[in-house]
Amino acid sequence: MVQNKTEFSTQQLAQTLGQTLSEQELSDCIKQIEILQPSAGKLFWQTADASVGIYIILAGKVR
Repeated sequence: MVQNKTEFSTQQLAQTLGQTLSEQELSDCIKQIEILQPSAGKLFWQTADASVGIYIILAGKVR
């Protein structure tokens, strides 16, 4: 599980997004990363108040 932003590698991001980012794009993206570790069964996202962005689940599942 990712504990901080520096553990999220360029390769992981490229694989997840399906494309490679430039160094500047990668730097900008890493600045925006917010790591959430909700407990099982806890609501962590709602359409009404969600920010625009990409949400990536690194472990577990979502219903």
